[in-house]
Amino acid sequence: MSAIEPEEFARIIVGLSPALILYARSFCSEPEDMVQEALLRLFQQTTQPENKRAWLFRCVRNLAINSQRAQTRRSRHQTAHSEQSSRWFDATCERELDVQVAVAALEHLPGELREIISARLWGELTLAEIAELTELSISTVFRRYELGLHQLRIAIGAACPPTITQTHSSSFLKNSKD
Repeated sequence: MSAIEPEEFARIIVGLSPALILYARSFCSEPEDMVQEALLRLFQQTTQPENKRAWLFRCVRNLAINSQRAQTRRSRHQTAHSEQSSRWFDATCERELDVQVAVAALEHLPGELREIISARLWGELTLAEIAELTELSISTVFRRYELGLHQLRIAIGAACPPTITQTHSSSFLKNSKD
């Protein structure tokens, strides 16, 4: 339960919110969220600070700085990840394949086909491992894998090297006989 009276809290919200938002704007891109969080924290205090105004400004400042740091960190990680994830294909294939078209084609596959192809080609999982992962039968995984490759071939407009399909088909047959 809050130690602050509802009427006093309402006065603080009405009186300080605009100034707190302007103050938070100098630190982060979502000042309203920081002010709301600070007000919520004030309301949840069991022992109220002596100077609520100063406490709120300090709280908004800390929240805004932390939010901006987190956003910068997220942006840095997303940039690094996007640089890595844009490398779906190795450099030798990129000369023969329009990578942007291939990535777009892969992204337009239905989720389950994309998952199976990604797990097989980039995760190097066996069909049995993918079947366990997706809770499907090995034959269903194989059919969806082949369907996904077929759809990729059509979308890319180029034939994939036959050795890929033959290799995966023969490894499937070897695994199924064991």
